[in-house]
Amino acid sequence: MVRLKNVECHISTASGRLEEYTDPDNSGDREGDSPCSIVYIKSEEGQPFSVDVKLLDDTGIVPSANAASVTLHFDGKMIPARYIMYPYQNLKRSGFVSGVESGGFVQRQFQFSKLNVTEDDLKPTDSKDMDVLTLGEIRVSVMRYFVTSVCIANANYGRGFSKDPKTLHEKQLKGRDLTHSVVLSAPQPTSAPNIVTGLNLDTETYPYLTFKFRYRSERALKGLGLIPRTPLPSLSPKPGLNSHRSSSAVLQMSRKELEAEVIRLRNQNKSDGRAEVKKENQNKVKRERADSGTSNIKKRKRPLTIDLTGDSD
Repeated sequence: MVRLKNVECHISTASGRLEEYTDPDNSGDREGDSPCSIVYIKSEEGQPFSVDVKLLDDTGIVPSANAASVTLHFDGKMIPARYIMYPYQNLKRSGFVSGVESGGFVQRQFQFSKLNVTEDDLKPTDSKDMDVLTLGEIRVSVMRYFVTSVCIANANYGRGFSKDPKTLHEKQLKGRDLTHSVVLSAPQPTSAPNIVTGLNLDTETYPYLTFKFRYRSERALKGLGLIPRTPLPSLSPKPGLNSHRSSSAVLQMSRKELEAEVIRLRNQNKSDGRAEVKKENQNKVKRERADSGTSNIKKRKRPLTIDLTGDSD
């Protein structure tokens, strides 16, 4: 749960609230003159999610306003809806409601989807609505709002808005490890939403406060050093070690881990080489001695026996 002033916010799935990871080098900034919090979360392809916001009290809201409005941006694109939240109230949004040509309303759920990346040439229309710098980001802007009336939305509400998967050229990623985007699921019939009218005391450029959730795959979070890597088995050959397992371990290693492993193997090869040279030199000396007929084993002389019992003259 992330908190700024008297507002809390988090992203949740069917399994519960997603854990937030703070980058020490980029923990937050300011959105205009308002505070802004930046955290990372783990995303999975096909996973529905909701945005949960809670206004803890009316501090900083009343008397100039009586509520707060929340707008959502996914990958830089704004959902054309303003959600109203009153003090001491929780706001949970898991989808977007819009009108359709038949006069009814449908709801589409928010979910993470695979980001399509290609090396082929793209037409300008393929990525014209995509802000590459804000890819992989859920932005929640909170503004003070004074509600004057509430009514039922008409069938034109939100019509024509779509958040379909886009195709991105590999060069546009500029080395960033992005694998997911946010899309809207297939539409499901729903009832007409209530809409409010009133006065907005803040703007999108200068909101009351902003939360930014940068969603990444588990691999990307490990690459950023935000979550620990799984301990890898030693790459040194051992009896009974599966070679396929070693190859898999290499593919999961980071650049620093690979460099350290190369240095270790080089040092090991040097040690093995010196031992081999020493052994070869010992064998060479033995062969030279054998060829020259010399031996390290000294021969013992037989004792000379003198007989002093013979006949005398």
